[in-house]
Formats: sequence, C-alpha cells, structure tokens
Amino acid sequence: MLRRRFLRLVATTNTGSLRSVQRSKCRFTAPSRPGAAAFFSDEDGRDIQQSLIDYVANFVTVAAGRQFNPPVTIGVGAETYLNQMLADPFASFTFSAAGASVYQLGSFGSARKELRALRLTR
Repeated sequence: MLRRRFLRLVATTNTGSLRSVQRSKCRFTAPSRPGAAAFFSDEDGRDIQQSLIDYVANFVTVAAGRQFNPPVTIGVGAETYLNQMLADPFASFTFSAAGASVYQLGSFGSARKELRALRLTR
C-alpha cells in the first residue's frame, strides 16, 4: 500500500543580506526564455510544466528582491503529523547555512540534478 507523504516548509525572513546574495545570483543567471530542454527530465521534457518554464523565465522580475519568499524544507511526513506540527506554536529561531548547492530543476520545480556544491565560510 502506497502511503501519501507531504513536504513541509517554513518561511524565513527576507533580510537585506539575503537579498544581496540573491541579487548576485540574479546577475549570474540573467533573465532568459528557457524551454523544457533547460530542465532535468525523465520524459524528454513532457514532464516539465509550462507554468514552471514561465516562472523561471520571469523569476527576476516577479519573485526576486522584496517579493522573494525563501522557504526552508523541514521534512517529509504523513499529512496528519505535518498538519499537527503546523498547528502547534512554533518559536522563531536564527540559523545560518554551512553550505549551498545549485541544482538543475525538474518537474514541479524540484531540485533534480546537483550542478555544484558550495561550502560557506564564516
């Protein structure tokens, strides 16, 4: 029996330093019109949604800067468990990344193929 699993994200604060890192990334990945071939696909691009292609092509103008909503994935689990986690009070906390990776996106914007891993230093 296949059990449904769900992904839960928490939102982070869009800080000035985070926007600075994002501006650098946006300059590196200048706006373009990617097609399905730019994405990781197991089905010769048939599994890549047009809405994803449009989102990536327009990311810098519609989802960057002050509009950026940087989520952090906190886990995958059963829907009832994750709904209870969401309902319980959740204290704010501060964290920093030890590293970051650049991925080629796949279907539904999933990180499918690691292109580069970066170790961050303090």
